[in-house]
Amino acid sequence: MNKRVNISLRHMRVFSEILRVGSLARAAGTLHVTPAAVSKSLRELEAEIGVRLIDRSRSGVKPTPAGQRFHEHITESLLSYDRAVTSVIDDSTSMERLSIGALPTAASSIVPEALARMYTTSHRANVNVVTGNYEDLASKLRARELDLIVGRITTRDTAGLSFEQLYEENIVAAVSPRHPLLVCSDWEAARIADFPIIATPNGSSVRQSIEDFFFASGIRAQSVWVETLGDGFARRHTTLTNAIWFAPAGLVAFDVEAKVLAQLPVNHATLRTVIGLTTRTNEALTGNARQFADELRDIASRR
Repeated sequence: MNKRVNISLRHMRVFSEILRVGSLARAAGTLHVTPAAVSKSLRELEAEIGVRLIDRSRSGVKPTPAGQRFHEHITESLLSYDRAVTSVIDDSTSMERLSIGALPTAASSIVPEALARMYTTSHRANVNVVTGNYEDLASKLRARELDLIVGRITTRDTAGLSFEQLYEENIVAAVSPRHPLLVCSDWEAARIADFPIIATPNGSSVRQSIEDFFFASGIRAQSVWVETLGDGFARRHTTLTNAIWFAPAGLVAFDVEAKVLAQLPVNHATLRTVIGLTTRTNEALTGNARQFADELRDIASRR
C-alpha cells in the first residue's frame, strides 16, 4: 500500500532549484531564503519520503537514482501547477507570454515570420525575444527564463536540452556593392584570401564550415579575421570596407534584396549550417510556445 506523504510545493520547488543550480547555497540565493531554510526543506522532504534524494560532496550535489526519478515527476507537476494558475487568471488583466531565445540568423529571418503568423493587432500578447550566444541562451532556457531557442546549436553541453533540426541554411559571402571582386574579370575563390574575413569565433558551426570551405578550395589561411557574434557590427563594417562577411543566407537576405550588400558567387557543399529548435528535455511545449514551434516547423518545411 502506498504511504500517504505530506509534500508541499515549497518542498518540490526547493528540491528542483537545488538540482538546477548545483548547490544548496546557490539555491538559497536564487530562492531568496537562507541556506538553513533550504537545508531544512530538503531534510523534511527526504524524511517524508523515506529515501535519500541528493548526494552532497565538495564538488556539489547530484541526485540519487531515486532523486532523479522524483525530479522527473515533480517537473511535470510544477509545470501543471503553473499552467493551472495561468489558466484561471482573468484575461482582462493579463497578457499571454512567450519568451524566445534567438541566435542572430533566426532573429532576422524565421522568428519574425513565425511571430507575424501568430499575432495580429487584435491578439494581445507579451513576446520577449532575447538574442545572444547559444551558451547564454541555453543557461536561460534551463533556468526557465526562456520557453525555447531558435537557431543553430553551438555547444557540446546539452544536458537537459533537446535539439530538433528544422532546416539547413546556406552560408554566403556578403560584401559591399562596391567590392572589387564583384567586377573582377578573372574571378576565382582564391582571391578571397586578399581581403579581411568577417566570421563567427572559433568553435562555432559557421566558422567550422568556412574553414572547411577554405581547405577544400585551396584558399590560404587569411591573416586578418574579424570575429564577431554581432550581426549589426558585421553588416556595418562590411558596407564600409572591402571585408568579406561569411554569414547564413537568412541573416543577409534583406540587405542583399535592398542592395545594401551583395553576394560573391561562392557556393560549396561545406557552406551550410543547421537551424533548429532547442527545448528542455522531457518537457512538452504548451500554449503559445507550442503554437510558435508549430509555425516554425511549417515555415521550415516550405524552405
